[in-house]
Amino acid sequence: MVKIIVFGLVQWFLLMIAIFVISLIYGIKESAEMTAPPSLGFAIAAVIMVGVAYAFARWLKPASRKQAIIAGLMWSVMTTVFWLVTVFANSTQDVIFKGWGVYLLFVAQVIGTMFVSVKKADVGNSLPTI
Repeated sequence: MVKIIVFGLVQWFLLMIAIFVISLIYGIKESAEMTAPPSLGFAIAAVIMVGVAYAFARWLKPASRKQAIIAGLMWSVMTTVFWLVTVFANSTQDVIFKGWGVYLLFVAQVIGTMFVSVKKADVGNSLPTI
């Protein structure tokens, strides 16, 4: 459980770096009229998050696909909560959540965990040999 929370925090940090870089690429600057990266920018960040979620899910070594998906759902909920805290603190919720691209970020974390292959235990050879 602790690993899932730590990986969720690291994913949030990596997401913020990705969005910062994408904002620089798109030339978005702070002004009186706050703007967010366009939906395409969030879509690019979502692709990055699929890879990050996949890598972290592999490090978790889940015993089943269900465990991997639950981890992805937990990361998605954590990201949503962090976003909400951040945007309400800055009064930018109408800027961030008005485009469709930001919602891809939440889905991307779950999708990334779905690609993890889970190895089944070989129960046929589990008997001790004499």
